[in-house]
Amino acid sequence: GWGGLLGLSKPLRLKLQASDGIDRVSEAAVVFGSVATCVPAVMWRGRSVLELGCGSAYAGILLAILGAQVVLTDQQRLEHLVSTSIALNAPSIQPPGRASFCELDWKCTRSLLPQARSALYQASVVLAADPVEDEKSQREFLA
Repeated sequence: GWGGLLGLSKPLRLKLQASDGIDRVSEAAVVFGSVATCVPAVMWRGRSVLELGCGSAYAGILLAILGAQVVLTDQQRLEHLVSTSIALNAPSIQPPGRASFCELDWKCTRSLLPQARSALYQASVVLAADPVEDEKSQREFLA
């Protein structure tokens, strides 16, 4: 399993909070996660990552477990879901890895919250594994 690829002695398992609105992990996030676990661990350890449109938070939490310092962004309505998923995985996230949530709404990019602006400027990697959920959010993301 993934744990063996990372040199871990036990399997790597993520726990995600279930929700009525977000009921799946996207195929893109799973494929990204598979690739991320196949590269040397030094690639992610201590790296500052900003995930755009994190949804279920699968990819961002996986990177935090691999040692990245991840800011997961999405709409405010997902804050509880993502924060709960981060808390469920906290025992698996060891320093220098960490994960946090920050609200980021595509429609309001000119008035970014200070935390979102700071995370964007500090990121050495910006991840958008599957930032949109429908045609409307796709138009907003690309605008």
